[in-house]
Amino acid sequence: MPSDAFDFDFLSRLARDEPQAFEAHRQALLAAALEDVPAPHQGAVRVALAQAQVRMAVAPNSSARLVAAFSAMGESLLELQQAVAALHREMTACAGARAAAA
Repeated sequence: MPSDAFDFDFLSRLARDEPQAFEAHRQALLAAALEDVPAPHQGAVRVALAQAQVRMAVAPNSSARLVAAFSAMGESLLELQQAVAALHREMTACAGARAAAA
């Protein structure tokens, strides 16, 4: 998604003044972002997004929705960190095996 696609002030005014238009715009931004996700990963991203949206939808107020969004983001970042660590371990093991074989 291009960096200029997100205008916080515009979205804030839209959410306050025209909630239905805000929701339509939000959905369009999410759809555009999902198009940028590689096809093999789109399913997992859609599931994670749906779970985050459900958590936000049941939140009793805007502060709780923000906490739910940040919590979902934190969980995703933790999963990414764990995947990178596993990849690093695998690469280190492969490099060690090659060195031992040489």
